[in-house]
Amino acid sequence: MRLSQLIRRSLGYYWRNNLAVVLGVAVAVAVLAGALLVGDSVRASLRNLVVERLGQTSFAVTSPNFFRAQLASDIQNDPRFVASGFRSVCPLISLEGTVAHEASKRVASSIRVYGVDDRFWTFNQREGGAPKNRNSFISESLARELGTTGQRLVAAANPKAFGNSTPSRYTAGKKTSGKPYA
Repeated sequence: MRLSQLIRRSLGYYWRNNLAVVLGVAVAVAVLAGALLVGDSVRASLRNLVVERLGQTSFAVTSPNFFRAQLASDIQNDPRFVASGFRSVCPLISLEGTVAHEASKRVASSIRVYGVDDRFWTFNQREGGAPKNRNSFISESLARELGTTGQRLVAAANPKAFGNSTPSRYTAGKKTSGKPYA
């Protein structure tokens, strides 16, 4: 008996087992290919979300302590800054904090509290500007969590971020109109 004849008879005799193996391999390949495509899609979606949130930002200079207020102007006025192709600088303060809704006594902790001025809105080419008169923007998800529609909020930043000499409580007025910067 030749090898080709043996293979043909074996395939004929064990055709059910062989069919199950072929179908199993086909399903496994389909699942892996689908997972690869979905993974690439999710990766691209997350990347696009991050790029959208960064806005015009190319680089960030961070520190556990505050910078002096003049540093943003010094960087922007440096000839090497413009020669490198950059247009503007936007300082901001980013702290972890807690927000409480005074009326309902609901509290949200471990949130990001951003301190920005009008340069932030100009830098990111956004309409409007910084909230005035101790008003603040809050994200839609935080408003849902707190159950607020514009009532008074109390925000407390992490006291360790300021050191011992600066008070750690800030009050913010009602939510201003306009879409919050996510």
